[in-house]
Amino acid sequence: MENIVKSVGEFLQLIDAICENNHNAEFYFRGASRQYEKTEASLFRQGNKCLKNYRKMKKEFERHLSSEFAQLEDNAFLAFCLHYGLPTNLIEISNNALVALYYACADDMDMDGYVSLFARSLFSDVTSFITRDTDALICRADFEIMFNDDEGSLFDFDFTPKIDWNLDVLRSIYDSSDGYSPSAQCDTIEEFISTILPEPNAQTKTEIELEFFAQIPPLLYNPVMSFRSGLSRNSLFILQDYLFQPECGIMQKQRVNVDHEIRIDKDTKRTIIRQLDGLGVNQSTIEGDLGSIAKYIIQKYR
Repeated sequence: MENIVKSVGEFLQLIDAICENNHNAEFYFRGASRQYEKTEASLFRQGNKCLKNYRKMKKEFERHLSSEFAQLEDNAFLAFCLHYGLPTNLIEISNNALVALYYACADDMDMDGYVSLFARSLFSDVTSFITRDTDALICRADFEIMFNDDEGSLFDFDFTPKIDWNLDVLRSIYDSSDGYSPSAQCDTIEEFISTILPEPNAQTKTEIELEFFAQIPPLLYNPVMSFRSGLSRNSLFILQDYLFQPECGIMQKQRVNVDHEIRIDKDTKRTIIRQLDGLGVNQSTIEGDLGSIAKYIIQKYR
């Protein structure tokens, strides 16, 4: 049965029912004012040129920061980039279901809104590994030269993709996520794959590694944020890791699986926005900057 709600009360009742039916599980929430084909970070909607220059873009953005923001904690920089619109491999989520409901109703009034739920227990917190220089976290792609002995070959070598894995990060991910096999004794990527993915569908070494990469547990990025909107939205982030090689483009990226989805009837969006406002959840309290406060006041008295 599809989960459709038409009021804040129905929404909260459904959240309670979902938690109870899943052994009192806890969830993170994300609101979207319309349905998207898939949940993915903004970086992957910009094309290969943006991916290729991702680190340069962050460095240039950093150079333009005022002295006030230049003192940001190293592991909060990525969240700051996302906050100001720079494409990143982050997907913003919230601990607060009502914040997600607000964003599901605040725009695209002629379309149904959606709140996605993500089971907290499946996430692995990788915040301690993140710095302002972090792009891909788990592994990197390069090429290795493979000599070709085939007769009649125009060249005597081929370039084969080679994946370099960060086993310390990988070990931490699996050891801190529920529902996965212990990995403390895995010292090579081959041991990880045989433990986690004993029957891969792929055939070649690279294809098997890419298949393994795609199903790595979801990664949680939860920095200490000093800017207002991050605090008021109870924000934290899914870090959608990826494997990119400039000559090949995107080789693989992590899947982002939604555990439950609640649909918000488009005809009740304005009613829900008014109900949320009565609870103190509105553009002014969520965004917190002066521009958002001004927009909220204008809308209120329009």
